[in-house]
Amino acid sequence: MKISLIQYILFAGLLFSFASCSNKDEAVQGAPTITRVTTVLDRTTALPNGELNQWLIILGNNLRGTQKVEFNDLVADHKDIYSDDTLVSVQVPRKIPGTINNKLTVTTDHGTVVYDFPIEIPQLKNTGFDFDYAAAGTTLTILGDNFDLYGFTKEGTTVTFTGGITAQLTEATPTALKLTVPNGAQPGKLTVKGAAPMNTSFTTSASYMDNRGSLMSMDPFGGWNGAAFLSSGPDPAPFAGMKYFKIVKNFNGGWAWDPFLSNRVPIPAELQNNQANFDKYVLKFEVNASGNGIPSPINIVWQDPGYKDTWFDPSGKGTYPFRTDGKWVTLSCPMTAFAGHNFPANPILEIMLRGDQPVAASFAITNFRIVPK
Repeated sequence: MKISLIQYILFAGLLFSFASCSNKDEAVQGAPTITRVTTVLDRTTALPNGELNQWLIILGNNLRGTQKVEFNDLVADHKDIYSDDTLVSVQVPRKIPGTINNKLTVTTDHGTVVYDFPIEIPQLKNTGFDFDYAAAGTTLTILGDNFDLYGFTKEGTTVTFTGGITAQLTEATPTALKLTVPNGAQPGKLTVKGAAPMNTSFTTSASYMDNRGSLMSMDPFGGWNGAAFLSSGPDPAPFAGMKYFKIVKNFNGGWAWDPFLSNRVPIPAELQNNQANFDKYVLKFEVNASGNGIPSPINIVWQDPGYKDTWFDPSGKGTYPFRTDGKWVTLSCPMTAFAGHNFPANPILEIMLRGDQPVAASFAITNFRIVPK
């Protein structure tokens, strides 16, 4: 169970009040012992392991005056340690240990105790770009998690584009690495190398300017629903010379069938009548949403043969209306969302907003493609 800073402050206050009523001059007898490790909010249930940055309670005896707490070979910040005779409150450092021994070590003035307690080490995650088509001179954001743990810092990280052109980061956070796209950047995957001494590197899961797997031409558009919505700008400005569907309309609710896109599309050969390969691919497209934005899930419907529809959440967390603050962003829907549908070579794809309640929408959408992960 995770604990908030406010919860920890309240708990620390209770500990302080308890300690102030006890006899602090009472001498500790014997070496320290540990009976269990728990969360701050539940001191009865022993934890089998811990997590980086987690607040923990170490329960035992003779723990007053704890001088040092170690997880593997990482020493907890002394200011984050509170102890009395029967417990130690401590925060696990948010770092990757140099040596993993799965041990918790507590040292007091009267000795040291070692306790089996693994700390889970989170994996480096890369989930793609915020926008696959960022133009030269604009910001490209590499998305993921735990970048800081693996040494991806603003000063020490180098990003190499396909073809060899490099760029330095302009900003680095645990979940995002930002850079300015250099002139001459070529399409393809990027190689990201972090700072010394870890020197961790990874290849991006997404490809920059990825033009593979296009499902349809937007110019000309050959479908039977959509031509009336085609736009080339200026609001919003197009990217990479692509036309887009501009959807500024009211959808009537009542589960009305009202697609703004209907077309037969080509399916990659590896997915045709083969659901076993769905987990290798994603359906991607770009949106630019402002004003009313995208007010409800996007209904993606596949037909012929059969029928399969899925409601795709553009925010990933059920937040509506979904807006992009006037920017183009890339969205990805895993093909596993369409499990149960056997794709022929050229099925029908239809997209709309469809639900029980009427909604007003204002967004642009384009560049539908199925690409490998």
